Amino acid sequence: MQYFWAALITLWLVVAVYFYVNYVIFHKYFGKAGCKKSKAEQSAGGDYERINITAADEIILTAKLFTPENGDGAKSVLLSHGYRTSGEADFEKELELYSSLGYNILVMEHRCHGKSAGDIVSMGITESYDVVYWCKWLELRFGTGCPIVVHGKGMGGFAIAVALASPELPQNVEKAVAENVYDSVFKVFSDTMQNKYGFWCKVIIPTVNMFYRLNTGFDMRDADIKRFAKKINVPVLFINTEKTSQAVTLTKTAVCDVELKKYLEE
Repeated sequence: MQYFWAALITLWLVVAVYFYVNYVIFHKYFGKAGCKKSKAEQSAGGDYERINITAADEIILTAKLFTPENGDGAKSVLLSHGYRTSGEADFEKELELYSSLGYNILVMEHRCHGKSAGDIVSMGITESYDVVYWCKWLELRFGTGCPIVVHGKGMGGFAIAVALASPELPQNVEKAVAENVYDSVFKVFSDTMQNKYGFWCKVIIPTVNMFYRLNTGFDMRDADIKRFAKKINVPVLFINTEKTSQAVTLTKTAVCDVELKKYLEE
């Protein structure tokens, strides 16, 4: 009998350690970023207005609003940064371009990044709802007659692609720019695990995906651009994206190999 209990306790400990290790891995890749401010963020010039909104899940989100010196611009742009970085770091050059073209510039800070609240990064799914909320805020602030451009990189680009497929997106979102957009959250994560843990990734991924599902309400395998791209009707300029990318081939209004300034002025 004592062998039975010893085996049961050992099994329980193995299972407990297994789930604990996977929980740690989940938080390592999807937990609060806690990034230090980059040099680009610290040295970003110009006056800005700090904006706070409350997301659908009661998370406080924050952004920086830059407006032209002579007043509000006739156009607005929402900048959506990548995974564990910042808007100023990702869009250092683009900030100058949009400013020179007279845009109102809203630099969002994704949940778990900057001064935005939150504990979990979904790598684009939950963030896409936040993109829609920020677009609605821009519509309220500058009016329905003020065209909106959304511009995202990496995770921010994936979030924008998902947001463009949402029926709740304001009608005055007229153009989008997506850089280095990955096709699938699951593929990005599984490739990372394969490179880091090799064979053990097959043991790690299902449990980490379970934690992802519990925290986001979305299966990582369903976070795929194929679910959203065909619903996009807004022109999207894809930059630095592989020719085989599903985001490019499935989006009805995909534009490639066009200079950003020319695309914006068309």
